[in-house]
Amino acid sequence: MSMIKSMVLGSFLMMGLSFCVSAEVPAAPPAGLKDLGADATVELGSSADDRWNVDIGFLLKDGERTGQYKDQFVIHTKNDEPWVIVTLKSPADIKTIYIQNRTSEPQDRAKGLIVSVSNDKKTWKEIWKAADVQAEWTIDLKTPEKALYIKFELPRSAASFLHLNNIRIYGN
Repeated sequence: MSMIKSMVLGSFLMMGLSFCVSAEVPAAPPAGLKDLGADATVELGSSADDRWNVDIGFLLKDGERTGQYKDQFVIHTKNDEPWVIVTLKSPADIKTIYIQNRTSEPQDRAKGLIVSVSNDKKTWKEIWKAADVQAEWTIDLKTPEKALYIKFELPRSAASFLHLNNIRIYGN
């Protein structure tokens, strides 16, 4: 089981449009941990449209985004396979995961977001599930999980698109 620390982020209404005020992505790993995503790769279950995923390389790191939705999200799946798998360079002990939802509406597409880990990409262990929709989540695992693959997915019953803006994976 994990302890979840959620940052409270406000949203406001301006000229009839809803905007989400988002905090910065963590600038550095928590003390004593490494950024495991720095050399990782990303795989989508399905891509809704390549023009919506042009900045996928920045899901795990900072950089200048160029895509049409660069300020909102960097991945956009189809609703038939709403998942993304991060493959680490080598198996590691995962301790903390930071997830930033898309920064604009509809953020509720991340309802029920699940994080699972695996070492063989066949057998998955669920380590966390979002209790509610938020702008971002920080997952601190009481006991580190050894894994090569980390999967972020929506429940099969959701039949929704998955949009995420940033993920950071920390551990040793």
